[in-house]
Amino acid sequence: MTVMFCDLVGSTALSQKLDPEDLRDLIAAFRKTCADAVRQCGGWIARYLGDGMLVYFGYPSADENSPEMAVRAALRIILKLREGGPDVMYFGSPLQARIGVHTGLVVAGDLPSGDEREAFSIVGETPNIAARLQSIADPQTILISETTYALVRHRFECRELGQQHLRGTARPVRVFEPVAERLNYATQDAFELRDLTPLAGREKELAALVKAWAEVKEDSGRALLISGEPGIGKSRLIHAFHSSLEGGCSFIACNCAAHCSDSAFYPIVDLLHRYISIDSSDGNHERLRKVANALEQSGLPSGEALPFLGPLLSIPAAVLGSSISFSPLAWREKTIELLVSWIMKASERRPMILVVEDLHWADPSTLETVSRLVSSIPRAKLLLIVTSRQEFNPEWTCALNVSNINLARLAVDDAKQMIDALDTRAELSDEVRTQLIERTDGVPLFLEELTKAVVETKLLDGNTDNLRRDPGESIIPSTLRDFLMARLDRLHSVKRIAQIASTLGREFRYELLLAVSSMPENDLCEALSQLVDRELLFQRGVPPRSTYFFKHALIQEAAYQSLLRSARRHYHRMAADVLTNQFPDIADQRPELVAHHFSLGGADHLAIPYWQTAGEHALERYANAEALAHLRKALTAVERLADLPERAQQEAIILASIGTAVTALKGWAAPEAETIYSRARILCQALGDTHTLAAALRGLQSYFQVRGPLRAARQVSRQLLELAQRGDDRSMEVEAKRAFGWCLFCLGELGPSKQLLENAVWDYDPGQSKSNIRAYGSDAGVAGLSNLAWLEWSIGNSRRAIERSDEAIRLARALGHPLSLTYALCMSAAVYQGLQQPDIAQSLASSTVQLGKENSLSYWCAWGTIIHGWTICEQGHIEEGIAEIKRGISAYRATGANLFNAYALGLLSDACAKAGKACEGITHVSEAIASAKSIDMHIFDAELLRIKAALLVQTGASEDLAAAELRKAVKISHHQGAKMLELKARTALFEISARTKKSPRESTRIDRLLDELREESAFADLVRNKEHLASSALASTSMPDKDPA
Repeated sequence: MTVMFCDLVGSTALSQKLDPEDLRDLIAAFRKTCADAVRQCGGWIARYLGDGMLVYFGYPSADENSPEMAVRAALRIILKLREGGPDVMYFGSPLQARIGVHTGLVVAGDLPSGDEREAFSIVGETPNIAARLQSIADPQTILISETTYALVRHRFECRELGQQHLRGTARPVRVFEPVAERLNYATQDAFELRDLTPLAGREKELAALVKAWAEVKEDSGRALLISGEPGIGKSRLIHAFHSSLEGGCSFIACNCAAHCSDSAFYPIVDLLHRYISIDSSDGNHERLRKVANALEQSGLPSGEALPFLGPLLSIPAAVLGSSISFSPLAWREKTIELLVSWIMKASERRPMILVVEDLHWADPSTLETVSRLVSSIPRAKLLLIVTSRQEFNPEWTCALNVSNINLARLAVDDAKQMIDALDTRAELSDEVRTQLIERTDGVPLFLEELTKAVVETKLLDGNTDNLRRDPGESIIPSTLRDFLMARLDRLHSVKRIAQIASTLGREFRYELLLAVSSMPENDLCEALSQLVDRELLFQRGVPPRSTYFFKHALIQEAAYQSLLRSARRHYHRMAADVLTNQFPDIADQRPELVAHHFSLGGADHLAIPYWQTAGEHALERYANAEALAHLRKALTAVERLADLPERAQQEAIILASIGTAVTALKGWAAPEAETIYSRARILCQALGDTHTLAAALRGLQSYFQVRGPLRAARQVSRQLLELAQRGDDRSMEVEAKRAFGWCLFCLGELGPSKQLLENAVWDYDPGQSKSNIRAYGSDAGVAGLSNLAWLEWSIGNSRRAIERSDEAIRLARALGHPLSLTYALCMSAAVYQGLQQPDIAQSLASSTVQLGKENSLSYWCAWGTIIHGWTICEQGHIEEGIAEIKRGISAYRATGANLFNAYALGLLSDACAKAGKACEGITHVSEAIASAKSIDMHIFDAELLRIKAALLVQTGASEDLAAAELRKAVKISHHQGAKMLELKARTALFEISARTKKSPRESTRIDRLLDELREESAFADLVRNKEHLASSALASTSMPDKDPA
């Protein structure tokens, strides 16, 4: 609302010069002059304060134009006093006033005052600022705040007075002085309103929809993305298209919602309930029958589909009678596949139009389903229509069979047509219609709502004075909120139902509202009927099995904001209690909804377990983005609790789960991972919670393992193993051994690493995988096998390395855990890179990148890109490969990871050598060596020195210098037991010795290594090359061997 304080200037001096009776008459005349101007402009005088007054605009009845009315009233007061009528003259001079105006939120209502109640009182900062502005104003001037100025600047000429320090305010206030009313003004807006009024100005866009539908019926599926600013009429266009259709097609639609953007498949689940006609009163067996029938009618075998779609529709496994077990990834992937197949098969039986509105609010699972559907569209008789805001830009918009429609604002003639459709009874004058068009600036939302408000005013009051006062532009959303509040105020007794309903969400069930409102059923039905008749609500079904939804989110918001916080808390708490006690099915299906109501109802302690449950369900389905959102809300709720041991326990458990979601989405080196797991460790150590402490230590170990330094990872690894060995949790010990073994491998300690990794794989129990993934974020069996594969290659057991890689991939696929599968694929790609088999490595790297993108695994996408770039180089496209390796390195570093930075730079250096860019290669390999040293990553030391030596030779440097680097490489690899790296280094050293005619002392050791590796068939080509090289050199010399290692 807008508040105005008006005060008479010099009243104290007047009281000293005038007789009290004359002073009374003069003040009465001053009050009347001010009151007349206020009432003419729609204000309400709350009370007189001696020689001043407090005035409200927009209360007790809301009005969309309250800021303009207040400024206009103030200007009229100043003008009337300046004109100096006989009643307001003092010794030949007119009385003067000071006026302050401010717009803001207040708490309004009757305020207790002793035994009395002060009617229509307001509380808040707004009246205080208005009073302070009035106190610093010069005589005969008006001061308004920046907030009010923003709402009236296009209607009034104002002079800026800069920042002013007002007594009692923390920050300076930017102040303006209105001086005159403008004749011309413009309106800007940006609102979203789901609108089903008659179409205007969309002939071209409607024709595009009709044409697309004709193409679909000719066996060419199409997708259309309709985008535009909020309120531009996207839904109205679809409604007009739907109305124009003849029979012979299926038309189904669903809406995404902002408050459900963290609920996997939410709009699709809602769509299926309506498509299959599942009612809330249906029992589980009736649901099962309906789903099975719908599947059979669509040509999908129910036996295959029900285990996946049944849980989506909340049918228990016991009712499904299915003994099939499936992993989160398998469930998610198969569910998406079946949903797409269902739609495709349904479109084969009958051409179909599928509408998905507000896709910018969709959850990740729904987005993936739509994306897959777009890919399949060319093969279906399906028209997919998607609406979104302009800033939303999905990748598939440039695909074949996809068209884009961008909606522009309405032209004047189109706006007139829209007003004609809305004004069927009030017969608005041409003047009013012109003002409507000017104020709404071509946005259908604003035009519709303002026109409806004016029409309702005329029908109720018989006039349109509020519009003819020519109020100027109001900044969105303030002005529209005023319009909507004005509509709500005119609902009178049913306004309360709209307010209560607004706390339940955009869409709500009749039974839930009945329970929360505590109204007699007949009264509630009548109130809802009025809201539907006045087009504030839409209705689906018949009470008590009906569902309602607000015509627009802003209508719901306006109703919600009109409630006091105490009232909102009350209704939210009631909704939560009703859901848990009377609607357990909803509470089980959507724990995040229950948590939402408990949180806003001031019951954080009750909301926390529901947020946790929602997060855990999302993690199980690998919906990590949704899981993170739910768990962060749980953590926020915990942080508001009293500092008790129970709070610490809850916080630690939630933090561990948040860590799982964060590392899955952003990689183990994400900076926030250390903060999360460190806090969890501190809490668990204080509580003595061994299980959660293990998860925290495992998270920290991964953070230091990937980000560095590895000495810190080693320390945490040892702590984790000691913790596990003190207890009897076998799976914890397996995870600890696996993590410690991998850390030692990266440190170059291959002997103890192999022992730990083999022990971990031997003790691994696949039956514990699900709980381990939830606790630690990955599967120890998959990771252990993958780590062992690389280790086996390093020590020269290439056949065993391949076997371990294959085992890891098979296990990961069986588990259906995306992160574990990506891990196995990428590690295997690295093994085949070492084996110099680019074709296989390329296939594995491509699968890694694809799976990483599908599941937002940026770390693995980056690493897979690096290896894929290497394979391109090996296939002869060196420049292209170098560019891809560099992109991968940049993406890898962006995750905060350092672990394989040296490995990637080594591949890049080697590629530069192939491209003849030795100097650039030297730069990269030097950086790689420094990077490895900085984080204690030593497993690649020998290989980096070998690459550096080759580059030195290529630059023309002394071969003695290159040989010195190779001797270091031989010494390091021999000490580590990395036979494969040792062979490569010794062979390179032997080549230099042969070229320089110096004593080739490596021959005996090479022969020995070749004998050890001869049975490894994967290295047959390498062995043959080395044998040939060795035999050629040995034929020309008989020098004795001296092993430099």
